[in-house]
Parts: sequence; C-alpha cells; structure tokens
Amino acid sequence: IQLLLFVCAIITVLERIYEESPCVGNITVYSSYINNGLVCNSLYDLSSITENTTDSEMCSIVKGNRNCDSAFIRNACGDLYGWLIERFWLAAAEVFFPQCVSDLESDQISLPPNQTS
Repeated sequence: IQLLLFVCAIITVLERIYEESPCVGNITVYSSYINNGLVCNSLYDLSSITENTTDSEMCSIVKGNRNCDSAFIRNACGDLYGWLIERFWLAAAEVFFPQCVSDLESDQISLPPNQTS
C-alpha cells in the first residue's frame, strides 16, 4: 500500500509539473538548462572528487552543484520544478554520495510547494 501511495504522489507531482510549468516541451529552456549544467559542472566539478577528498569538501561540491542546478530551474520553471530537481539530487546522493545526504536534506522542503493559482 505504501508503494502505491508513493507512486500516486509521484504521478500527482508530474501532473502538476505538466500543468503549471512553462518549461514543459520548451526547447529553448531545455537548451539553456543543458548550458547551465555545463556552467554548474565547471564551477562545482564532480569529477574532481577522489578518494583523497574529505567528506566536507565532497559535500560542498555536491551541494554547490545542486544549488546551482536548482536555482536555474527554479527561476526558469518555477518552485515545483526546483523542488523536483532537488529531490533528484537527493536520490542521486543516496546512491553516489551517501555521506552528503543529511547535508542535502537539511535545507530541503519535504513536501512539494503549494499549487499555483
């Protein structure tokens, strides 16, 4: 039952994104997003993380990249898209950077933002 509720919640968020966001299907925003991603990656280079990188340094790079990425999305597409991107970053951190999860969670909103009118 919990899995079903989770799937229903995800579907609801995706439906809202489709209805509320000016970015859905907008190739100009998509191209800008790709370019912004390159800028974020150059500022906060994930490939610079090695086995000698401290957890603090690693989490700073991951969080900086997440913040850069989500700020662009939030400005271009709205709070709901920004919230979703931050959730994707959290999911990626759970797999690749588990030591950074609590740091990323510390400033995230657990529920999606209210629906725009």
